[in-house]
Amino acid sequence: MTALWRRFVASNQSFMRLPLWVRLWILIGLGGVNAAALALTHWPTGFWASWALTAIVAVNLPMVLIQQGYGRILALPHLVVWIPLCVYAFLRLLADDATAGEQLYAALLLAVNGLSVAFDLRDSWHWLRGDRAVA
Repeated sequence: MTALWRRFVASNQSFMRLPLWVRLWILIGLGGVNAAALALTHWPTGFWASWALTAIVAVNLPMVLIQQGYGRILALPHLVVWIPLCVYAFLRLLADDATAGEQLYAALLLAVNGLSVAFDLRDSWHWLRGDRAVA
């Protein structure tokens, strides 16, 4: 088994140690709403959410593999990316040129990523205070 494959296996085992509600939140809530952006790039909100998702995956996937699991440090990139995206989604809710569909997606994105920011602020605080545990 290669070293990279061992890191994937360890990361998956770490994911499975997370509470069920966290796994569902990551896969369906946060993951589902943000992954939907890849099919909605014809809207400005979908376009920028796609780039935000790409940035998060580009930063967090290597961190998961390096630490071989899910730790609180993964919240820090979320804060850097989700906060500006939430501001943009809010502005698109007010935009005259946004369609009803885009506004619905912007509202959903704002709600989900706004909740994620709340979780991420807590996790970042714990990480900055020394909690370096990996699930």
